[in-house]
Amino acid sequence: MKRPRMPGLMGGVFLISLSALTYELVLTRIASVVMFYHFAFLAVSLALLGMSVAGVYIYLRAERFPKNKAAHQAFLSCLLFSLSLPLALVAVVNVPPDMELSLHSATTFQGFRFLLTVSAMALPFFFSGFCISLVLTHFGHAAGRVYFADLVGASLGCILIVPVMNLLGGVQGLLFTTIVGSCAALVFAWVTGERRRVFLALMVCLIACLFAVLNSYQGWIGIRQTKGAAEEEPIYEKWNSFSRVVVYPSNPLSEDLERMSILIDGYAFTAMVGFDGDFSKLEPLKLELASLPYNLPDKNEVLIVGSGGGSEVLMALLFGTESVTAVEINPLMMDIVDREFADFSGQPYSRPDVVTVVDEGRSFIRNSDRKYDVIQATLVDTWAASQAGAYALTENYLYTKEAFVDYLQHLTDDGVLAMTRWYVDSPGEMLKMTSLALDAMKELRIAHPEDHIVVARREYLGTLLVKRTPFTPQELRAIEQASDTFWFPLVYTPTMRPEQIFSDLIDSTDRRDFHRAHGLECSVSSSTDDQPFFFFCERSETLVFLFTIVSLLAVVLILAPLAVWRGRSFRLLMASYPGALLYFACLGVGFLLVEIVLIQRFVLFLGHPVYAISVILFSLLFFGGLGSYVSGRAGSHNRSLYQKGVLLALVLLLGLYNLGFSGFLQVFTGLNVPSRIALTILVLCPLGMLMGMPFPLGIAAVHSKEPRIVPWAWGVNGALSVLGSVLAAMLSISFGFTAALYVGQAAYAVALVAVLVWPLQSGAGTRQAVHIS
Repeated sequence: MKRPRMPGLMGGVFLISLSALTYELVLTRIASVVMFYHFAFLAVSLALLGMSVAGVYIYLRAERFPKNKAAHQAFLSCLLFSLSLPLALVAVVNVPPDMELSLHSATTFQGFRFLLTVSAMALPFFFSGFCISLVLTHFGHAAGRVYFADLVGASLGCILIVPVMNLLGGVQGLLFTTIVGSCAALVFAWVTGERRRVFLALMVCLIACLFAVLNSYQGWIGIRQTKGAAEEEPIYEKWNSFSRVVVYPSNPLSEDLERMSILIDGYAFTAMVGFDGDFSKLEPLKLELASLPYNLPDKNEVLIVGSGGGSEVLMALLFGTESVTAVEINPLMMDIVDREFADFSGQPYSRPDVVTVVDEGRSFIRNSDRKYDVIQATLVDTWAASQAGAYALTENYLYTKEAFVDYLQHLTDDGVLAMTRWYVDSPGEMLKMTSLALDAMKELRIAHPEDHIVVARREYLGTLLVKRTPFTPQELRAIEQASDTFWFPLVYTPTMRPEQIFSDLIDSTDRRDFHRAHGLECSVSSSTDDQPFFFFCERSETLVFLFTIVSLLAVVLILAPLAVWRGRSFRLLMASYPGALLYFACLGVGFLLVEIVLIQRFVLFLGHPVYAISVILFSLLFFGGLGSYVSGRAGSHNRSLYQKGVLLALVLLLGLYNLGFSGFLQVFTGLNVPSRIALTILVLCPLGMLMGMPFPLGIAAVHSKEPRIVPWAWGVNGALSVLGSVLAAMLSISFGFTAALYVGQAAYAVALVAVLVWPLQSGAGTRQAVHIS
């Protein structure tokens, strides 16, 4: 019986694309747990790299991949994809690279270990890219439909990742992608019509299912070390779509107080205090530095941002606070504290005087009209990567100038903002916090900010207190009394300045001069919503190493083979179609820049990183697929005009997005979450469709003139896409999201100029698009 070839091929492409995108996102989460946040951006770079290298290999060895064997070879590549996934998982969790790498370590054992792990991580992307490239190469007459199946599969993976991670976790979630990949192999085997291949694919699928089930009980593959150190066996472990939370028993703080330690992604810490309902047993909490604001009078309405294990909630109640609003972005926290360890914790989140909210703290405050006597945030951070993958350098909208403006505007007249951060060998984080407070007060036109700030420390922590009104003598006496009673050394008050560095910062008019004068390692300039990188420090040799290695891999594995084995076609390209190289390079850079920046900018609007990742990626991929499908209907006689019109519209639309984004946030931020998600999808629909058109239109144009230069088109596009992920991080950190988006817009503008100056097509040609990505 003859198989329906195209529907089967599209189904296989859909499944392998879904599996590859899911693997990319799960890999980002696992890398974030096992390694530091620097490494997680590798996921998207490796995905682009592996797929592009696969396309290069197919082109250079085209005689080995005839069309009559395309379905058989696609079946084999899907099987290899599925089999390589456990290998990648074992490498990531058991052979992670050293946490500190530099260019000097590239030729050492550490460098070799890094390349070994990266190679294992990239291998599945090579096989998935091989499959998609093979189908698109040999079925160019239906490239629009196949590309549509590719992008729709990937867009579904963006949505599927949330339930997969919530239900299965990181390790089991990656094994789930093995099952989906083997299902893709099963579809391609069915297309070939050979029972042996169908049976083999079915067996691999069943074995993958069995292994995943057994591993969930036996733990053959699991997280054994985090952040370069062996991990002790936790008493509780749970994953969701943006974190891995483990619980450890801890030594008691004193004879009367015990707690458990909760770690998020192997680094961020919060404490869960044992509580049986007797507040007198919680007296030791008064010794903690975070209790300082509660020593001030009349603090009855409290907002705790990032309430974590609930110790700050109990601390506020210990001081007689009438009402506590606890905002926690991670729903696992409240589930762990009030359900899994209810007998130990005393269920603080279920108390009638505590209001619990699962939301991103900044989003909650922006949508709230209440004012509070205390707004507190204690060590609210994680060095983990969000699932954007392409952008793992952690942004944090809690620690920006605009955030501090929001905090101060939601304080009562005598309310106080209390921010507690690390103060170990260097006061760097506390200086940056103070800088944020100073800039926020300047924004609110508060005179004499030196009278509105108090800084205290104890051991390895520091606390910043900020008021909209000056600290009164009564309040300062209360702070000094608490300092004497509980030993909270005062670093700065309006009347005492024990540590000169804080006085110099508050009195300085130029932060750069202050930075140079004190020889600080990291800048103390305020982070903003446009550059929300509070934790980023300029001197990061590991980042330089990663960026350099990724860039070199893109050149060596994609462009160099083409230059060596197909240099003649490159000379033909440069002599006859110089604009084509520039055109496809700009598309590669532009798409990644726009995608990454939009994900980060919509985190604040949608109120949750997971929403931003899922909604933005889904919108761009799905509507990009529709755009590609529509572009296939452009005839050869009007393709050039169509191409120019699309690029012009895209450049203008990106400019409109950049100019109107801030106003968009302010107007619609009060909507509920489903409405904001729907509005975001609606707003991104035209952009996604336009972004999906230029590449297939360009491929069709060059293919109609000179098919030999098509591989150079997607080779350059793939290499520059890899570099685009690196460039997005560097631009956003150095100049901000707005500047990065303008560069993305400029990339599309240059592509338009390339088409105008060096037309990619003249006259009629073959209406065939070959896209390998």
